[in-house]
Amino acid sequence: MTKPAITIVVGIFVTGAFLTATSAFAAPTRDELLAWFEQERSAAQDPATLKGLLIRFRTIQGERPTEARVAEVRKAVEGKPDHPLRKDLEVLERRLKFGPDIVEIAAVRAGALEWRVSESKAHELYRYDYGADGRNGWSISEDGQLIVADKDSGDFAVKLSNFGAIAEGVVNTLVFGRAWDRSGLPSTFENVEIAGDAWSIRVVLTNPEGNKFVRGYSGTWDATTNRGTILRQQSWSRKDGKDTLQSTTDITGWTNSLEIGRPIATKFVEQTASGMVRMNVEYVGTNRVDTDTFRKLIAVPVIDGVDPLNPTLKIHEIADVRPSVNRIERVLPDGTAEAVRVFDDSSARQDAALRVAGSVALGASVVILLAIRISRRGRSV
Repeated sequence: MTKPAITIVVGIFVTGAFLTATSAFAAPTRDELLAWFEQERSAAQDPATLKGLLIRFRTIQGERPTEARVAEVRKAVEGKPDHPLRKDLEVLERRLKFGPDIVEIAAVRAGALEWRVSESKAHELYRYDYGADGRNGWSISEDGQLIVADKDSGDFAVKLSNFGAIAEGVVNTLVFGRAWDRSGLPSTFENVEIAGDAWSIRVVLTNPEGNKFVRGYSGTWDATTNRGTILRQQSWSRKDGKDTLQSTTDITGWTNSLEIGRPIATKFVEQTASGMVRMNVEYVGTNRVDTDTFRKLIAVPVIDGVDPLNPTLKIHEIADVRPSVNRIERVLPDGTAEAVRVFDDSSARQDAALRVAGSVALGASVVILLAIRISRRGRSV
């Protein structure tokens, strides 16, 4: 009598476990999928979603070259100081010695005009910190050159805004699977497909000139949490009804983050249509900062200040290209600042701002290097 009863109980347990397991992979309805996706897009565009969260990630660029490849380039540039491969040789030799260029970056923001990006130093690469406090933007190099600007400071102010936007894009790819879109362009859904727990969505954006851009997303669905996971994002340009692939981003290693209160990806790799790796990013960790610390992180550095993120930062020169200041100062040993140049007209100030902007853009973080391919550190190899 006992044996059949045990069999029945086990059978019920196994069946229940099977039903529970399979329910997690039940297909969403079209409305459920799109409602979740729209919620992700909305959360990604709301600065309050990640406010006060200092998110750390590392960027990985290149790979260790063979000694034969380095020898080949070294021979090609020998005795030719202006050879176009000389910068490539610097990069190759560095990577032969140290391996891929790996830079750890910390980013925190509370809006488009309030943010901080801080780089670690990797091998022989130069490092920078960037910030914006709502009114002013700034950057400081590891050798203590501080540059301060505002919205009227010409090209440098634009470049600072771009730096913040690119770091924001990396963070939002990790947190939201690149469901975000900063363009604000009108969008429509097309080709919404669901097959079991797998799904795909294509979103078409249209600019004022009528040009169309297509964003594709695909992933899986978890019915127990009633939410999806984005595993791949692709971008196309559309002309005359034909879509041309621009990039593919694979987003992997999703895990729940207690600090963020939602899942976050631990890695993503973006490739061009030709297969060239444009960005290779790994998530490191997150910690929350209070309002007072955040204000200190984004404030324009001062000569006798101590930065909460990089206490070793020291200012040696200040180039303040704000129209209300218009001067370059050198910090003396006693901690005071001495003006070494005052711009007496707007054209001189704008000229200085453009030259300063160029130097900062050429020393931009590896995130920016990967995204817009400019660097004084040498071209990618």
